[in-house]
Amino acid sequence: MNTMLTFYQKHGYIIKEVLTDEECDSINQYVDKHNENAYYEKNSQEKFGYKFDSNELPIDIKNHTVIKQFALNIIGSYDISVVKSFYKSALMARDIEYHQEYHYNAHHPTNDSWKDYIQVFIALEDHNLTNACLKLIPNSHNEGLLPYTDIVNSNLEHKRSVEYNTLKRMALKNGIVNCQLKKGEAVFFNHLIIHGSQNNNSLLTRKALVLTLYKKHLKLNKKQRIDFEIKRKQFTIVELQQKIDQLKNDLNHLRENTLN
Repeated sequence: MNTMLTFYQKHGYIIKEVLTDEECDSINQYVDKHNENAYYEKNSQEKFGYKFDSNELPIDIKNHTVIKQFALNIIGSYDISVVKSFYKSALMARDIEYHQEYHYNAHHPTNDSWKDYIQVFIALEDHNLTNACLKLIPNSHNEGLLPYTDIVNSNLEHKRSVEYNTLKRMALKNGIVNCQLKKGEAVFFNHLIIHGSQNNNSLLTRKALVLTLYKKHLKLNKKQRIDFEIKRKQFTIVELQQKIDQLKNDLNHLRENTLN
């Protein structure tokens, strides 16, 4: 365990075996059968995600032996704020830009300590380069919170993508780890590690469970969180409206050319 903790502290991530095949199957089967909290691909009825309510997950993930042992060693007593499944659908799943998770946890009163969080990304089936495995840049936490660009991504959601020149410099300096995981394996990484994934054009799905662990007794500032989410949605609306206006102008020019 000491060797793993040292590796995690130095490089910002570690890969460990967490769930059994049976536990993975129970989660996948639950998501297949339930629709109330599901996310769907925009051009089909394929599920690409599911947000689990409190105690809804069919296994006790918070007290799972491997997760609990690792988390207690890194952040001490902990709670879980996010439990989601993300299924990169075969043939159509979109890319996720390179980003740092801590940007989205800034609403917690952590005194700017990214060390209060651990992200856990668990493969619910085999992940490889073919089905768009998670990618991360090791050691990228060592330079702190990096410059970012506010964007609306391909899922039409606001994201903070690592600024391109910074991203390129970090990738050239540290390389990119392709997290090719076996079913049940997990990547534990801190909230400053740069990570993302490509679109999935293969015939294979890529199912995963994502957890956000945070140091216990951190109290959520609901107003600050709501304000943050409002700003994200306002940004998305403005960006999309600009695109709509541009399309309207293009349409008018085309009509004028047709009349001429």
